[in-house]
Amino acid sequence: MFYTAVIKFGYRQILIAYFIFFIVENSISKATENVINNGSVCQTPLCREIAKTFINSMNQTTDPCNDFFEYACGNFGKNASYRNGYINYFSLMRDFTSQRIKDILESDWSPMENIALTKSKQLYKSCMDLKAIESRGLLDLVYLLNDLGTWPMATPQIKWKLREKPWQEIDLQIRKNIGISPLFVLEPSADIKNSSFNILWLTLPSSSDGSYIFAHHFLLNKQNNTNISLTSKEYRKSIVDSARLIANYNRIFVSQYSLDIDAGNVVKFELALHDIIENFTSNGTFDLTHNYHKLTINELQKKFDAKSPKTRNGKIVWLNYLRHLYSDIPDVSIDGSHEIAVVGEEYFMKLIDLLDQTPSRTIVNTMLWWLVKRLAPLTNEKLKNITITRKSDKSKRWKWCIDRNEMPHAIAHAYVQKYFPKASKLYVSNMVKEIIVGMRNDIDRSRWLDSYSKRNALKKLSLMKKFVGYPDWYEDDKALANHYENAS
Repeated sequence: MFYTAVIKFGYRQILIAYFIFFIVENSISKATENVINNGSVCQTPLCREIAKTFINSMNQTTDPCNDFFEYACGNFGKNASYRNGYINYFSLMRDFTSQRIKDILESDWSPMENIALTKSKQLYKSCMDLKAIESRGLLDLVYLLNDLGTWPMATPQIKWKLREKPWQEIDLQIRKNIGISPLFVLEPSADIKNSSFNILWLTLPSSSDGSYIFAHHFLLNKQNNTNISLTSKEYRKSIVDSARLIANYNRIFVSQYSLDIDAGNVVKFELALHDIIENFTSNGTFDLTHNYHKLTINELQKKFDAKSPKTRNGKIVWLNYLRHLYSDIPDVSIDGSHEIAVVGEEYFMKLIDLLDQTPSRTIVNTMLWWLVKRLAPLTNEKLKNITITRKSDKSKRWKWCIDRNEMPHAIAHAYVQKYFPKASKLYVSNMVKEIIVGMRNDIDRSRWLDSYSKRNALKKLSLMKKFVGYPDWYEDDKALANHYENAS
């Protein structure tokens, strides 16, 4: 199976955020420590590097009184490579961090390193072994597609009907294999109204985590009303060519007419799905706080059932779905009273309508096209070139492999050990404590706050969770090894 299928998706989205915070915090703490100890300007190599970055970003030929922005930032990015037409400090820091991660993953094995890091290196090495991947070609992808009941558009109608599976079952299998699927996001995370506890989140698809179904450049052209027909034609062709490649591998003949019809229906479904998401999040008015609702599984089911879908495509039995999803995890028991954080009820209500009026073949075709796109980089060059529909998608392989590495805590742990001295965390933790003490004193001494407001402000301050740099359990090598004990 694919190396991505070996280890479940999880926590990838926190990885880059952690690393950016590591760099910033490390820089600040080292710089401040030097100033305190020496009573002078920081002279460490890291401080000099940061100062050089700021100076190089300035345009000192400009009068700051006339144009301060140009004076302060006029040369920023002029010597850097732009990504998707823009650049900012976060993208530069991400690139800087990625290079450091690359160095860690490509470093020689050491008998002293944590077993979790060794596994992560093996995962990265497998991803980078293009010769081995090319030799396996479409074998693993076709095996997975066949296990899901085959890709309808790459299979004769009669044969697919005999092996047809409901989209709900296919969605569940995809999610158990690679952790995400294209119609909705379902993952455990901290409850925003009580961050001491985790809760299961049910949200709409997101482009940031890879669950978003549509090609980004197609949507940009659609929004800008530019080259829509040309882009749509190219996009449909990539769907058709991918399906034909899979069919040929299975030695199955599928007519051009059938492929064109199916590809057109996939594009229509994706556009309809995109419009639902766009209507829900348009004009920048999306507010997580106001669109967040806690519901029990039974309450969620009642809302779905109230839509009275006419076909099985519009139905999801949530309790059964969740029990099957987490059936492999020991000591997890789910019943109808369990709460879920639902974000975007309106999206799900409209999704039911869309699914209810869409043929099963189109829904499954769309889901498996999304899967083919996502896993294409783990197959041969031919399929990769078909599914990559714009130049900016052709990023460096090592960056792609870092992004897809399913052991982020192992990498983060190694990064912390190499680039984040324990003294820095201690220093910043003490600084946070001093800030809290200062805030408490300011609230106590405040003359404009009434007693009720003071009481609540102090309560909120006392309940505030403090997180500096990385989780405390990173200090325990054994805990990290146990976390990835079943990864192989």
